Amino acid sequence: GNGSGGRQQPKGRRFTPPWQLFNLEDDPGETTDLASRETDRVQRMEAALFQILANDKSRK
Repeated sequence: GNGSGGRQQPKGRRFTPPWQLFNLEDDPGETTDLASRETDRVQRMEAALFQILANDKSRK
């Protein structure tokens, strides 16, 4: 990972799956991707992200 919530996609590009999920408190080096074990959490976070993006577009 890129550490500290870093983003791998170039600036201006939309976030797209596959998602990665890390416990930054226990794994600050982002060595263990928890997304496959925490699928419910990933789905909730994905829905929240897309809601934020949709709200942002409606304000412009």
